[in-house]
Amino acid sequence: MNTWMWFICLWILVICGQSGRSSRPPVAKLQVIISSSRGRIAPEGCKVRFRCVANSTDGRVNAYNWLVNGSRISATDKYHINYYYKHKKLIRYSTLIVVNVSRHIDEGFYSCIAITRLGSAISNQALLQVAYFDVLENSSSTFFLIKSLQSITLHPPSARIFPTRRVTWFDQNRNIIKDGYSQSYISSDGSLNIIGVRNVTEEYRCIVENVVTGENYVMYYKISVQGEYINYIY
Repeated sequence: MNTWMWFICLWILVICGQSGRSSRPPVAKLQVIISSSRGRIAPEGCKVRFRCVANSTDGRVNAYNWLVNGSRISATDKYHINYYYKHKKLIRYSTLIVVNVSRHIDEGFYSCIAITRLGSAISNQALLQVAYFDVLENSSSTFFLIKSLQSITLHPPSARIFPTRRVTWFDQNRNIIKDGYSQSYISSDGSLNIIGVRNVTEEYRCIVENVVTGENYVMYYKISVQGEYINYIY
């Protein structure tokens, strides 16, 4: 009799446990994806648009919250937050527009949180970096006085450039790399090495450029041979 009572009690516990599990609310599967209109690098002063979309088995997203470097973003003149609806109460996706992007303010990791009636989930992170072009030169021209047949190295203008710089050298109006120039060569740091200056005066021009923004700076170089007649009007 004790065995039968024990079996009946165990059977009741199993049934109750299954009933309790079946009465629990379903867990919503929520995937949130963020994308950027300009990829990872944007020119300073431009406008960047992020788009956040959530795919939920629950079928309804009640709200989106935007974050930068883990901090909540509120709608301001700097940050424009918009919602796009599939129906009157069903949010399809949200966008964040960052106006007048600044290197020191807006760089960082952007993400969004989608909230449904059953829970919330955070998106992947979108890294925003700002391209810049800071020239450190005080003059746009420089003059060198050297001995005949002396070699000399000309350095490109000093500048902080992100993400990629391009340096182009010209002898008068000839592109040294494109047209070829056996008397000189360009080293890996962008410097122009001239071997054995022979002419009384030689003039060169260097353009340093930010490949992403198109910003550039031009430096002019004049080389004169010592002991020769030099026209100092430059």
